Amino acid sequence: MGLDLFDAPLRITWTLKDAAPLSESELGRIAESLVEGGIFFVTLGGDAWRHPGLETLIRQLDGGSVQVTLVVPLCRAGFSVLNPDLPLTRLLLDIGAVVDEEGWQNAEVVDAVKNFRKLGYYPELQLLPIRGRLEQLPRLFQVAGEVGVAGVKLPNFPLVDRPDLASRVLEADDLESFRPLAPTCRRSSTDLKLEVHDLFLWELLCPEAPREHYSGCQAGNGLAHISAEGDLYPCSSWQLRIGSLLEQPLADLWQSQARTAVCSEIGTTPRDCRDCHAYEICFGGCRGLARCLGTSESRDPLCKEPR
Repeated sequence: MGLDLFDAPLRITWTLKDAAPLSESELGRIAESLVEGGIFFVTLGGDAWRHPGLETLIRQLDGGSVQVTLVVPLCRAGFSVLNPDLPLTRLLLDIGAVVDEEGWQNAEVVDAVKNFRKLGYYPELQLLPIRGRLEQLPRLFQVAGEVGVAGVKLPNFPLVDRPDLASRVLEADDLESFRPLAPTCRRSSTDLKLEVHDLFLWELLCPEAPREHYSGCQAGNGLAHISAEGDLYPCSSWQLRIGSLLEQPLADLWQSQARTAVCSEIGTTPRDCRDCHAYEICFGGCRGLARCLGTSESRDPLCKEPR
């Protein structure tokens, strides 16, 4: 696969922590590097919602014409710590912790969305589709329609920040078990804007829709990730440290040998994908996930076999 290499990533995900967090000064240095690098979109996750430097960071990025998405977990404190006038492009309400609880109620999601709306925010819902959650997707779409949110996001697996999730990453057999539920999901999500990171889950949920957000693996090219320590990675699923944004600007790291090696690997057809007629559609799927859970010659673990 030939890649048109970008001078900087278009989208960056950035995890912040409130335990031993980066200082406001360090956040500012990284934000300045992102602005100077011409980044278009930044998604702030982890404990960003309660980081003491959050508001200053958001305003600095917004002032540099960076569109900011904030991910907030569904909890009572989530909406109470946000000021009502933050210049956010998008607010994602992550309902993972609630979904994992037995006997969770739709009202918990509905009430949280209403509380954010009182502050002037119009959140969409997010759920990481790890093993044990796929059977909750019909209900997720049901409650999304009930509360009237605009969209739902099913992001990629954040193995850089959460290596403990490796055992819960979906595999092809999980998708086959979910397949009978997919029509129910499609019927209840017709009015929602869906963003689904993994191609093979997308094919079950949106078989007729154009895939606007992702085409092939964009790790280390159109996409990058920043860890809570300020380190740059190809994406949140690819556990290969490119370098520290506290030590080098983004522009320099993006021209480094480590980043070039990532693009070269993505441009090579994995052994497991050879002779597959669908390769020109997926290009091996999520290459970071395949590499971290297998080898550089592996295909996306959600892909059952060459087609």
